[in-house]
Amino acid sequence: MMKRIFLTLAIALATSLTFASCNADNRVPEPVKAAIKNLYPNISKLHWNSEAKGIWEAEFKNNGIQTSVTFDANGTMKEIENEITMSDLPQAVQNYLKQNNLENKVKEIAKIVDANGVITYEAEVKNKDLIFDNQGNIISK
Repeated sequence: MMKRIFLTLAIALATSLTFASCNADNRVPEPVKAAIKNLYPNISKLHWNSEAKGIWEAEFKNNGIQTSVTFDANGTMKEIENEITMSDLPQAVQNYLKQNNLENKVKEIAKIVDANGVITYEAEVKNKDLIFDNQGNIISK
């Protein structure tokens, strides 16, 4: 009897999560959906997040690389974030992380390119994002 109740609850939870995911996709404005298809026509598995009011983020794997792209509600791309490795960071960023004993505490590293082509790097350390410019100077903690 307990197994049947557990199985019923598990199925109900899985179904509700599936519908919640579909509903999130359904809320994404059509210009945003069109923009992501234009930039990445071969991507089929997208996960959408509504960040701030009117800002949408698509997360997916692009050629095996974790990628996220942020758009405004009109479909204008704001930034592209690609996960990278420590060795892909500018040497100055690597040096900063080593000198501050943060190298082994980094959870995620990303290269960010904004709509104007400006490149920054992000290192997530202890739930804080350290942002560096393209030359490796820290610009935000």
